Amino acid sequence: MRTRSLSVYLPAALGLAILLTSADALALDAWRDRRGLFFGLTLGAGPGQTSEDGAQSHMGVDARLRLGAGRSKRLTFDGELGVHHEAYGDEAIAADGRRRAFDVSTQIYTVFGGASFFIIDGLYLRGMAGFAQISTSAESKPYVNTSGGGASVEQDDGGLKLPSFGEMGMGVGAGLGYEFFAGADLAVGLSGDGRYYYFSETRYTVMTIGFNATWY
Repeated sequence: MRTRSLSVYLPAALGLAILLTSADALALDAWRDRRGLFFGLTLGAGPGQTSEDGAQSHMGVDARLRLGAGRSKRLTFDGELGVHHEAYGDEAIAADGRRRAFDVSTQIYTVFGGASFFIIDGLYLRGMAGFAQISTSAESKPYVNTSGGGASVEQDDGGLKLPSFGEMGMGVGAGLGYEFFAGADLAVGLSGDGRYYYFSETRYTVMTIGFNATWY
C-alpha cells in the first residue's frame, strides 16, 4: 500500500469526538424502545483484499444507508445500500512492454439485508447478506524515461487506460457494535464488521470500522 489519505481516519475521529462529547448522554441513557421505523447512516474505513495469490490489502472508505424497522426492543431488521471505495497506486508490465505505475480504483456496491440483535443495553451483534457489484479500473501514468544522463524525462504519451472490469456477485458479513442515545430519537455509536464477497472471477474481503447514526 503506497497511498493513504486523511479521509481514511476521518470517520473514526468523528465517532470518537461524538463519544467523548456525549459523556453526559451515556450517564442519562435509559433503555429505549427501538420498535418502529428507523433510518441509519454509517461512515467508515478499512482494508480490502482479493483472494488472488500475492495480493496486498488496500485501505478504503465506506458509506452505507439503512432503512428498517424494529421487531422488538432487542431485534431490528433493515435494508442497506452501500459502497466501498479504494484508490491506490500499483506497478505492472503494460502491453507495450514498459513497466508502468498505475492509478487503480475499485468500488463495491451492495444491496444487503441485515438484522441486529441487542445483547445488553446498546451492545449488539449484526449479520447481513445480499448482492454486490464490483468495478475496477486502472489508468497508467505517463511513461518516465530514466535514460539521458540519469535525469528523468517524462514522455507525454498520455498513459494507458485499461478496460474496466465489473461483475455481479453475492456477499455475507457479521459484526459487533455499540450505540447509545444522544437525543430523544438519535442513537450514535461505533461498529466493526467483516464482509466476504463471492464473484465468479475473484473473492474479496473487506474489514470496516465505522461511525453510526440512527434515527428511531
